Amino acid sequence: MTTMIRKSLIGLALSACCIGFASADVHTVARGDTLFGIAGKYNMSVRELQSLNNLRSANIRPGQKLKISADLLDTEIETSDLSYTVRRGDSLSAIASRHGVSLSALQSHNRIKGSLLQPGQVLFIPSGKGANPYTAPATQQAATVYRVRKGDTLWEISKRHRVSMTSLSRYNGIAKNAPLMPGQEIRIPASATLAPHGVAGRSTSAPHSSDPFLASQSVIVVDAISGKLLYQKNADQQKSIASITKLMTAMVALDAKLPMDEKLTIDSNDLDRLKMTTSRLPLGTTMTRREMLHLALMSSENRTASALARHYPGGKSAFLAAMNAKARALGMSNTHFADSTGLTPKNVSTAADLAKLVAAASEYPLIRQFTTDHEELVRVAKAGTLQYRNTNVLVRQGNWKIDVSKTGYINEAGRCLVMQAHLGNRPAYMVFLKSGSRGAPMADAQKVKKWLESGAAGINLAGL
Repeated sequence: MTTMIRKSLIGLALSACCIGFASADVHTVARGDTLFGIAGKYNMSVRELQSLNNLRSANIRPGQKLKISADLLDTEIETSDLSYTVRRGDSLSAIASRHGVSLSALQSHNRIKGSLLQPGQVLFIPSGKGANPYTAPATQQAATVYRVRKGDTLWEISKRHRVSMTSLSRYNGIAKNAPLMPGQEIRIPASATLAPHGVAGRSTSAPHSSDPFLASQSVIVVDAISGKLLYQKNADQQKSIASITKLMTAMVALDAKLPMDEKLTIDSNDLDRLKMTTSRLPLGTTMTRREMLHLALMSSENRTASALARHYPGGKSAFLAAMNAKARALGMSNTHFADSTGLTPKNVSTAADLAKLVAAASEYPLIRQFTTDHEELVRVAKAGTLQYRNTNVLVRQGNWKIDVSKTGYINEAGRCLVMQAHLGNRPAYMVFLKSGSRGAPMADAQKVKKWLESGAAGINLAGL
């Protein structure tokens, strides 16, 4: 994600080759280096690097020494300025006007050359003369921004800044085990409680906000009883949905009222020839329809989902027709299915449509049971006893009343999660699509739960 904020540049401890440059570190150009690559390494722009070294072009040579500005080598920013996180539809001029500062001042303060902004980008609002003297809303607060170095983990950053990892995770909308990228910006909660002797301590909660800052690109949360929309983010954007597909697969298989104890066999037609994924179930494995449905829903087993469609009257083509007919009947007008597993990116839907899917799936007792089972031991003739677990860690943890759950992942879809889960004492349909790291949708779900149950969203759940 492109971010343009006040520069805070990462510096490595370079050797004593900095002699002769009292106010700068030095990078010695190696064979294959480019100016663009060096600038990226130190989180500088090419223009800054050229200016600092009086370079008129991007041509450099091995052995050449380039100054890296020492006064920009801090990895974090301590500032009393307000920070503002860009939302979809924001413009630089509108943000400047909203905060009572000039467009040029906002550009200069954040080193922005043009006017292009990206959702999620952090801008610092200049304080002092020209700033609007009002109390900042909760989405804007005194900020510390840490720029990730190679090898950093969220745990190490939380320890370094003496905040809890939970606080850091929730404040940035990322999972605790999420991989971090060098140059990524991590916001440090300004209200963190410092612990003595450098030990990570508990942080006070981040200030209440009108937006929970979620990592998932498309989200919807709907109260299951009243139908009231509790939160949405790009809910009508069509996206690949990966194994969320299997909820529809299950409904179509159950609607056919075929014998659940009928033995089905996995064969070569169930192999994944698109993504080339593997399975612990070898060819020739025979299981009941019930067992295959269980593994498809609980553990997202692709071969069983394929076999369910293949053993449908009329075969896979008839099964797919039934899936799409069911989608139309549910009013899922932006949804299309091209297979029963979700391995193809051609299976597409929107968060709003998938809320309807979850609502329909919650009416099937077996889907409720199978999607929320924690684990199952399965005896397979050619593979012995196999342990399968639920793909949703929130289900396995058992700390949240969850009625329906399904995860999904392929590269094109990102990490996805749908649930019917309880917020307060009320069931809600929750959909999270296109998130980057493995645990991010679950972290988003927990974030929304806390945001709504704490009252930070301004919604009285008990009064719905």
